[in-house]
Amino acid sequence: MARRANRTIPLRGWGSNGLSLARRGLEAAFLGISRGLPVVVPLLILAVLVVYPVTGLLVSSFFGDKGFTLANYGSLLSSRFFNVMVNTVTLGLGAAILATVAGTVFAWLCVCTDLPLRRLFAILHIAPYGLPTIAAALSWIFLLTPKAGLFNRFLMWLFGLEEALFNILSMPGMIWALATHLYPWAFLLTAGAFATMDRSLEDAARMSGASQLKTLRKITVPLMMPSITAAFIL
Repeated sequence: MARRANRTIPLRGWGSNGLSLARRGLEAAFLGISRGLPVVVPLLILAVLVVYPVTGLLVSSFFGDKGFTLANYGSLLSSRFFNVMVNTVTLGLGAAILATVAGTVFAWLCVCTDLPLRRLFAILHIAPYGLPTIAAALSWIFLLTPKAGLFNRFLMWLFGLEEALFNILSMPGMIWALATHLYPWAFLLTAGAFATMDRSLEDAARMSGASQLKTLRKITVPLMMPSITAAFIL
């Protein structure tokens, strides 16, 4: 009996240690799962909202009314699709370039110059960001539609014109409308970079005899290029 009692003691001790190890393992697993939830849950939502529809669209592109077909991909070689792609790229690049240039220039004027009321202008430049896209588009349509736009009609009445000067429905007009809605992004990015830029480099360039244009080309633009590139991509 004494031997049995002596044998049961280490078994009980081993059992308590095993329970403790199992509890620690469960706690570690629960902690790992809780830490992974902020990553796993968004990935699952992304898979449901993006991957599933895209996969369904890709699979359905191989089928038509008569079953499996590649005719849908053959239409990609048509001139109509090529024209659509050219117009899309033209609109995107044109709006990105115009918005980046406008945002950078306005940021430089508001941050690096003694422009009167520059703080007020900085707030006004951010205002288009808070305007809904549909509201901005309708505003430009009401103003610059050929013959029906209010601003076009005013210019036609003022100067006795027979045709409108501006057409917001043309490619340049659409580039203008899109750029005016996007340039606050470029303004915010480049204004912050201008505010934190080391001015001593520009001062040293001017003291060395460099002109304002050369300083801008050799010092300011290279320092601002990362922010300008980020604004263009956005």
